[in-house]
Amino acid sequence: MVLKEQKQLRKIRKGDINSFEMLFHQFYPGLCSYAETLVKKEEVAEEVVQDVFYNIWKNRESLRINRSWQSYLYRSVYNNSMMYFRRTRREYQTEDGEAMRDDENFCYSAAWEYKGDGAEPEMHKEPLKFESVELAVRSYK
Repeated sequence: MVLKEQKQLRKIRKGDINSFEMLFHQFYPGLCSYAETLVKKEEVAEEVVQDVFYNIWKNRESLRINRSWQSYLYRSVYNNSMMYFRRTRREYQTEDGEAMRDDENFCYSAAWEYKGDGAEPEMHKEPLKFESVELAVRSYK
């Protein structure tokens, strides 16, 4: 870690929000692009990156970084992306491949209905049993 980064880390540890914001603005766009190549969804990528920065701020007093900010942040985004896949897979699939969720095999399906009359589409929520829904789950290694 170069001297400038060490100084910035010390400031962040002390709660200097300006140093943290500089770090955020310096790396956020590149980290979002990287995360999107991993998770393939822009909104999920942004959430992954925001979680990284949230955890940095939350744990700032005990934060230990031996590498550069860049390598630390990109590795954190990669790790958070892999955690996203594990959570997603665990949420939608049991060991025997049967689709299920923690909320007792029950969820709401949000569907947009467009009637073709020029009016705005309406969102309908209806309860679905997973037995009637086929889910595709990718395996990433």
